[in-house]
Amino acid sequence: MLEIQNDPDQPMQKQDDLKNRSTGALILFLVFTLPMPFCMGLYHFVLWTMEQTAIASGSFAYLEWAGPIGLAVQAILVSGVIAALWYFTKDDRFKPVYAGWLGAALMAFPALTLRFLGPNNDQVGSILQIVISLVAFFIVSRARGVTLDWKAGNISIAFLLAAFGVASFAVLGAFGSPTDAILDLLAGLSLGLLAAVLVESTTGNKFLDAFGIGAALALLGSAIGYDGAQLIL
Repeated sequence: MLEIQNDPDQPMQKQDDLKNRSTGALILFLVFTLPMPFCMGLYHFVLWTMEQTAIASGSFAYLEWAGPIGLAVQAILVSGVIAALWYFTKDDRFKPVYAGWLGAALMAFPALTLRFLGPNNDQVGSILQIVISLVAFFIVSRARGVTLDWKAGNISIAFLLAAFGVASFAVLGAFGSPTDAILDLLAGLSLGLLAAVLVESTTGNKFLDAFGIGAALALLGSAIGYDGAQLIL
């Protein structure tokens, strides 16, 4: 797997040296992180259902704007709330996690362009996803001083497991055309790179780290995904 390494010019902060820990900060973190994936999934399911209703019935054509408007509302409200969490939180365990959440939430702004493509523009959508993810990856990696260890021994194992996961789709021909398959693969890799520099494991607890990473991925997937893919992501 990809391993994130901090910039060697910036000293690593030991867990024992973390300060300003509080029970209130922990409770606040759990209040936001636990329901985040469910809330994002439910919210976008409602938006997607409204869009499908507009397609199925001309009487509800006005609902076709539910997706773009809903994502814009998410971008503004969620980014604002998470920015406040990051700014006012003094607990060193959660401040880096909130920073990653904020980066994931802000991705909804450039990803709004995807919602205006309409259905069945998969190749153009994949190209836009690649561009958005890679640009954000370079910006975030420079801003956070993060580099990826490409020599990690588990990278080959990760690709092998991924191959098993997609084998059934390949056999059944679900990849579509070769161009679609290549673009989707590159889009997935680009999104994975961005996620790798956004997530943080600084809470000192594996379960809390997992919850924080899950929330970040839910925010990122709900923003970058479109045309129903956001429900899967």
